[in-house]
Amino acid sequence: MSSSYANLTKKFKEIPLTVVGIDFRIAPSALRQELVTTSEERAALFLEIRKIDSQAEFMALETCNRVEWIVATVEPQWMSEILKSHMIMIWRNSSTGGLNFPTPFTHIGADALFHIFNVVVGKESLATGEAQIAGQFHESCNKARQEKSTGPLLKRLAVAGGRLAKAGSRMGFRSNQKMGIHGLVTRFFQYRLEEKAQQTILVVGMGSIGRKTAQMLRESEKYQVHCFNRTIDDAHKGKWRPLDSLGQFSETADGLVIATGSPSAILGKELISKRTALAPLMILDIGIPLQVSPELQECEWIAYNNIDHLMDLPGRQEKEPEGISKLNAEIEKEVELFERFCRERQQEMTQVVAQLHRGRQEFIRQHIPEMIQGRFSFLEEAERKEIQEAMKELINVYAQDIHGSLVEAITAFGGLKNEP
Repeated sequence: MSSSYANLTKKFKEIPLTVVGIDFRIAPSALRQELVTTSEERAALFLEIRKIDSQAEFMALETCNRVEWIVATVEPQWMSEILKSHMIMIWRNSSTGGLNFPTPFTHIGADALFHIFNVVVGKESLATGEAQIAGQFHESCNKARQEKSTGPLLKRLAVAGGRLAKAGSRMGFRSNQKMGIHGLVTRFFQYRLEEKAQQTILVVGMGSIGRKTAQMLRESEKYQVHCFNRTIDDAHKGKWRPLDSLGQFSETADGLVIATGSPSAILGKELISKRTALAPLMILDIGIPLQVSPELQECEWIAYNNIDHLMDLPGRQEKEPEGISKLNAEIEKEVELFERFCRERQQEMTQVVAQLHRGRQEFIRQHIPEMIQGRFSFLEEAERKEIQEAMKELINVYAQDIHGSLVEAITAFGGLKNEP
């Protein structure tokens, strides 16, 4: 058996998957925000990944609570070390150089599958059971597809994640619409604002989390809520206010929460009215990257908080959610299905390569000697042997090229059994 065939078989024995990342438990928001990437940065990272494994697939999951790089690769151990080093290098080259850097976590093979699926259903979230992460995972999968960095394995992962998200809702694990960051924001203001009959909260950013936050705050008669957004369409004129009008409301407001999708800080001193230090404006910044400028964060008339301050809320991690046992069983089933998919891909590839290997051996050991003997009988034996060895070498070089092309082709099409 050729060494290339043996190495190919060995590489595909394990699930070719690795996850490297950080979350709210091991890294503060100041470090998490440094790892949020632009499309250009993801493209550059994907090129570096492909230098290690020319058939690797890549996607980045970036939320306010975590940044994770998911790579399908035949070199998961080596790839994980490279990605960890890359994360630490980003921190060292950033403005966070004075902070202590945590070691990014790594999950490989089946462990990576369990981790990804636990994340998708909300088991690993700051607010256990929240539903937003499933949508964020779906958006990340779509983004990787548009950026042409994904392939059959990560596409299969996206399908499995979607099934598990639906299963979580069906089983009641994610049925409580108050679960999520918006629920923690409401609880934050309940604990941190001074008790009084009526409180005014400003919500900046009318994306999914901002809208849910405003809706949940309005469920209590205690809060008067004003919504602000950078852009306002016709359907929301009169309901939302432009961002540049924030100053006239911030002068008397009790709290402000900002959750926009901006890639940089948009809330500066020029947008917030100056107040007395005895009655600071309570700001909660739940954006990643952080949405409040460093200058405003340091103002004495501002009580600044970010998403890290939600971790210590009383009762944040409540009792084991309903439906968790059934959901765990569904996760195990999806892991088994994914493992089977990888085994089938391996079998399809190795069977084709093995067949080519047998054909090559037959050609070298039987057909070439017969042809040399039949057509070059007039030559001396030493000359016939020299021609025979040269032809064997040529066939071996050609076969290696064919093997490489087959690996690329089968990987590109995801094997013959790509559907569940």
